[in-house]
Amino acid sequence: MKKGTNIEKARDTILQCTGTIPSTRDGGTHVVSNHKVTLDLLKFISANEDVLEMTGDYSGGSASIGASHEHRH
Repeated sequence: MKKGTNIEKARDTILQCTGTIPSTRDGGTHVVSNHKVTLDLLKFISANEDVLEMTGDYSGGSASIGASHEHRH
């Protein structure tokens, strides 16, 4: 997320779209959420100007392996 993004608004949007409550890291510039991604959701996320990057892994289930992606400069 871009610095200065309204994190509460982003959190509420993610909750409404996915039904999951995301956690935030790195002063609100890194949002973590575990849910299935549809093509429509991917398009919605990609269209958001506050989103700089999206990463993820196919886990095959609901178990989390923890944070495994770090933003590279």
